[in-house]
Amino acid sequence: MIATEHQFSCVIPTHRRADFLVEAVESVLRQSLLPIEVIVVSDTVDGETEEACRRLSTSSAVPVRLVVYADTPGGASESRNRGARAASGEYLAFLDDDDTWGPDYLQDAAAAFESQQADVVVTWISMFRGEQLKDGPAIRDGLSPRDVVAVNAGTIGSNMVVRRSAFDAVGGFDPALRMKNDTDFFYRFLKAGNRYAAVQKRSVFQRKHESGQLTGHSGARADHTERYLEKHRADLTAADRRQLRFVIHRIRRNSSSSRAARAYHLAMSLLHYSPQQYLKDRANRNDRDFFTVPSIERD
Repeated sequence: MIATEHQFSCVIPTHRRADFLVEAVESVLRQSLLPIEVIVVSDTVDGETEEACRRLSTSSAVPVRLVVYADTPGGASESRNRGARAASGEYLAFLDDDDTWGPDYLQDAAAAFESQQADVVVTWISMFRGEQLKDGPAIRDGLSPRDVVAVNAGTIGSNMVVRRSAFDAVGGFDPALRMKNDTDFFYRFLKAGNRYAAVQKRSVFQRKHESGQLTGHSGARADHTERYLEKHRADLTAADRRQLRFVIHRIRRNSSSSRAARAYHLAMSLLHYSPQQYLKDRANRNDRDFFTVPSIERD
């Protein structure tokens, strides 16, 4: 049972985005239920990030601590895991550096932990680009591991608050997956027998932008989707594998520089196209700018 705010630690992975980072941390410091600490984890030395964390720390009653490492290739998964190891809270609230929370995000998560005895709480999402706002992914109640192995059910790096003991038991995020790590984590989490609760309130704001966002159409995203497919091949049905191959070829079609490669991946996309994907594309056709960004790969 959650009795005080002192059981929450906020962990924010970052990579050279000090301007967005400040907005993310400020949204944490405006929470109606404050965490015990904010731990920012950078996988590279960056003076702007260091200065931003210093300013935030001096003006906040909640400690804002920066953890810097450069001894591994880095990435969001590794940074989240390092932040979790450095955290002292019983509950780990992850937030990406380019996203923000509404003021009652942690309060609502705390209520869900108490009322539903969950191991992770997942909150509904709004997406924004500039002044535009759209409804984002909304996880349903009652999903099984089978339901989430091939598709993202509505989890991102900013809308999960996880019980530390359960997080440690599944080994945290997979550092080998720089993308699709949220899908991978949630699938393994449910497969291990953990329970989730959904907060059906759009209190997480996912920014869509062109500053190295990892949801873009890039060769790296296709590579890591292939890696995810191979990792979970034994648990995927033929339809699941078809869906993932379609995603891979669509990404490669958009990111390839040669006309021949684009034509090949277009043909392969059509080969793996399904009625379910058609319906999804129809539903999302007016929101394309919110779901994809140009091909920009992060160093």
